[in-house]
Amino acid sequence: MEQPRIDIFTDALQVAGSSVKSIAQYKYSINALYRNCNLDINTCNIVESIDTILHYILHKYTIVSTIKNNILYLRRFVMIILSPDQYAIVDNKFKEILSKMIVHAENSQIIASKRQQTNWRTWDDILHVRNSIKVKDMNYIIACLYTYIPPNRLDMCSLYNDIPVINQETSSYIDWQSEKIFMYADKINKQYPIDIPSELLAILKTWVASIKGSLYVLPNYDDIGHINRQTLARRLIKIFGVSCNVLRDIYVTCHRTESNVLKLKHAREMGHTLETHTAKYDKDINSKPYVYTPDSNIEHPYTEYIDPSWHDSPI
Repeated sequence: MEQPRIDIFTDALQVAGSSVKSIAQYKYSINALYRNCNLDINTCNIVESIDTILHYILHKYTIVSTIKNNILYLRRFVMIILSPDQYAIVDNKFKEILSKMIVHAENSQIIASKRQQTNWRTWDDILHVRNSIKVKDMNYIIACLYTYIPPNRLDMCSLYNDIPVINQETSSYIDWQSEKIFMYADKINKQYPIDIPSELLAILKTWVASIKGSLYVLPNYDDIGHINRQTLARRLIKIFGVSCNVLRDIYVTCHRTESNVLKLKHAREMGHTLETHTAKYDKDINSKPYVYTPDSNIEHPYTEYIDPSWHDSPI
């Protein structure tokens, strides 16, 4: 029985000295690319698959680094699966597509999905929801934490109400003296400061005083500790009618006209780069979402960069 191509690929990565984590990322990404393009990774013509997968990558992703990483994953997979002579046919094309696509993507704006467009709110809508909450309970505190400052990820669930005694560098907490939240995000394995505006500071002081005995701003009353990510995610949807990710999209999109200085500050306070801030979260909510189908006759905006002669070879 012929060895599966993905196993040939991962075996080669292991021999080359790649880490376990890196190999797992390569394997996941390559399997996902072929699966999402409805291609059988073990039986398809590898050279012919390149155009299809590149079309998919370039429609699905907008952030330059994400485009580049996925193309490099594909390139390394193809390099290992094809013979040296076969790979030589497409190598220069990979180099060309990388340079051209990255330039093109820098000037692109990602189109919101159909679901995002259907559930879209303005930031004024979000603030109206917060200001309409009458009972100053945990839902109100969550609403304040996600609106008075740029909305963060779900790491907010474990926010300490003061500087913790241990593990400060890997914890999220309020520093009352500096009037900052130090947020630790698992996704980026990094801690970053967030300025607390005076309105939120007063609200948090009153709230923390009312929940004496808890170490956390969002305590789990049924147990010692804090609410988990799933609970926080459900509460955000109940409060605002949108998920945490969409809330972050709305914030960035509705603040796109602010100065670059403010954009950089808010990007840092959301735990990502300015590039991610403007390319991933700033959505085009008016254009029709693109739906990828392998047999689609829809004109691809990137067609000019795809050379159909790639798979004219009898490989």
